[in-house]
Amino acid sequence: MNRRYLINNSRLLKNLNTEINKDHLLSTIAQLGHKVHKIESISGRSLHTIKMRSEIANLEDHLNYSKNQVILRA
Repeated sequence: MNRRYLINNSRLLKNLNTEINKDHLLSTIAQLGHKVHKIESISGRSLHTIKMRSEIANLEDHLNYSKNQVILRA
């Protein structure tokens, strides 16, 4: 396969991986944050809520990465 096609395919795949539904991601972050707050207000911190907070941080990182990729492509 021609190197130019490989580079173009690589760029296309990279762009597809950075295109996410930002509204859905923000909604998921908000829902998880609400659930964590609700659990912690009743029973305090636990391993479960710590893992949930970690997942929220991962989602926020993914959202920031996506925003940065959009800026770089502009």
